[in-house]
Amino acid sequence: MVFRILGPVSAVVGGRELHFPGRKRATLLAALLLDNRRVVPTERLISALWDEEPPATAWQQAQNLASGLRRDFATFGEPDLLDGVAGGYRIVAEPGRLDADSADSCAARARADAVAGRHSQAVAGFERALSAWRGPVLAGLRGRVIEAAALRLEESRLSLMEECEESRLAVGHHDEVIATTRSLLVEQPFRQRTLASLMRALDHAGRTAEALEVYAGFRARLSAELGIEPGADLKAVHLAILRPDPAPAAASPSAARSSAPHPPATSRTPAELPATVSGFVGRTRELAALTALDGRLATISGQPGVGKTALAVHWGNANRHRFPDGQLYVDLRGHGPRTPATPIEVLRRFLRTLGVTGNLPEDPEEAAAAYRSQVADRALLVVLDNVATAHQVRPLLPGGQRGFALVTSRDNLCGLIARDGARPVRLRQLDEHDSRALLTSALGTGLATGEPAALDRLAALCGHLPLALRIAAANVLADDHPSVAAYVERLDTDRLSALTVAGEPATAVSEALRMSYDALGDTERTLLRRLGNVAGPAFGTALADALLGADAGPALRRLVGQNLVEQPTAGCYRLHDLVRDYAEQRASFDESPSEHEAAAALAAFRARRGQLTATRPAETVTLA
Repeated sequence: MVFRILGPVSAVVGGRELHFPGRKRATLLAALLLDNRRVVPTERLISALWDEEPPATAWQQAQNLASGLRRDFATFGEPDLLDGVAGGYRIVAEPGRLDADSADSCAARARADAVAGRHSQAVAGFERALSAWRGPVLAGLRGRVIEAAALRLEESRLSLMEECEESRLAVGHHDEVIATTRSLLVEQPFRQRTLASLMRALDHAGRTAEALEVYAGFRARLSAELGIEPGADLKAVHLAILRPDPAPAAASPSAARSSAPHPPATSRTPAELPATVSGFVGRTRELAALTALDGRLATISGQPGVGKTALAVHWGNANRHRFPDGQLYVDLRGHGPRTPATPIEVLRRFLRTLGVTGNLPEDPEEAAAAYRSQVADRALLVVLDNVATAHQVRPLLPGGQRGFALVTSRDNLCGLIARDGARPVRLRQLDEHDSRALLTSALGTGLATGEPAALDRLAALCGHLPLALRIAAANVLADDHPSVAAYVERLDTDRLSALTVAGEPATAVSEALRMSYDALGDTERTLLRRLGNVAGPAFGTALADALLGADAGPALRRLVGQNLVEQPTAGCYRLHDLVRDYAEQRASFDESPSEHEAAAALAAFRARRGQLTATRPAETVTLA
């Protein structure tokens, strides 16, 4: 089977095109193929199928639809195409069996030809890639997830067309470029890269005055409708036409862009990333995953203090060469004592950073449009740190093919994954080796190697959490007679009180956890407190239901989404040691009459478990 999504969703078997029965089944197939060879969480599939209003039976219906797809595949001798894995599903269409993958491969080879100056071959390659599109992407399917993916693939098609026209221009086919770019600009009037190719083609065809008129008209329209100026690349093309370069007319467009003068770095090339944290260790797998991503948006999520910002900043600084047009950074204050930043506040700041002068838009939609126009053709990294919700960050995502947004949050931001195609990177605690390396870097080799047993115990008491490890190292060094073993004794007595930096109450593990706790609803807070009091190293939904006295599934999913509860496997949950300590502490502070109900509920649960153990021993493990 060869699958097609660059048009109506279908498959080709033996030269015959097959369409899958029912829009829901076709939607499920599309959502899986959009993440070909990757596990797609069931929550994302449900979002694709029902947007934000799934029925109560959504999980069961999704499983039924997946079973239907398996039967379809088995009919044509492909029973193993769809895998059911923990938490989701994965379809495995090998290279050459998905039109979008084939188009990407053709495009990559064409780009390599263009960089090497083989523009005739590049044109042929781009045309082969573009031939994979058979009409509107994912035609006939609806929903936010599908529509976001369709927009993303449509943007890929438009970028391919622009690259093709640039190579076509390089081999002297000016008239073809003029006709194609004019047609494209009717549909997409603000694509500056397309306009640049049209201006070059007109100039090379001896129609320089017309090229200048095109630029003047575009600049006036941009100012009137969006209140902004053309981007730096388009201005460079305009300047090159006004002051002709003695170089041959058929020079590579990409080379012309790279040789164009850059605006002053102080106003046009932002470099806002903070410095990489000293002694950054580990995260090899996560760094490699970020580097290998094929999308333009990634999320880094994890519990408080796990090192999300450190990872984002370290990766951004190490990959500056990939973003020659600069790096934007903002702390959106999604979890903290200060009021969260609003999109319009950040948009106006970004526009000023990018060199937009004059009266900036007050309307959020106008500001977002102006921002997208500024960054559309820039190879720009945008780091959006400490995000509370997908709604807070969505207007700040850059468009175009060259920009990359990196979002950090304590929330898993499933909305960005489902609707905007974000690639998730989830952080866990460090392993023992990396915890030891971080402490050695922070404490110094002499102190760390002199107390190896105490060092390992310190890492364990800190739960291998980077923030806790750094606070612990700072407190050890602050003592007049630094001793790892002495500080370990303090931690053994009261971890949360010991994991605070003197004089900086905000720099504390308990403060980081408090901000996440305060953001929860009443039901989630109640469940977390009760789990902190009674849950063992691992627990199941039956215990959570008993503690809450109701179906705990929605509250558990919220706690997992906020990375306060871990879910190592389906149906099995656990609390990080420091989260457990904090939850137990809050239970003693926030105890109310309803808290006493937890003891009775737990007793009833244990009695029920004992009865089941006596009659049906096989269920004991599941209930526990």
